[in-house]
Amino acid sequence: MDVTTQIIRHILNSSLETIPEKAIERAKLSIVDTIACAIGGSNDPIAHFARQLGALSGGKPECTVWISGKKLPSSLAVLVNATTARALDFDDLRDWY
Repeated sequence: MDVTTQIIRHILNSSLETIPEKAIERAKLSIVDTIACAIGGSNDPIAHFARQLGALSGGKPECTVWISGKKLPSSLAVLVNATTARALDFDDLRDWY
């Protein structure tokens, strides 16, 4: 069995109860950190460019772009959100471990 199959089986056989509390808390902190960075980076020029690029693309409005609330195709919403969150390069500054 290859590593990918092992990882998939492990995930499929896991439940919330089997995830260590420390891992859940770390995930929560990472989510809050990413959203906070996106808020901070939302006025950065690169975030504006990413939103403009997304708006020009058209496509089915599937997912929300953070901060603006606009809807874009999922792949473009991910691109815009990730670009906005990384705009100031402040994500994951703190050593949580």
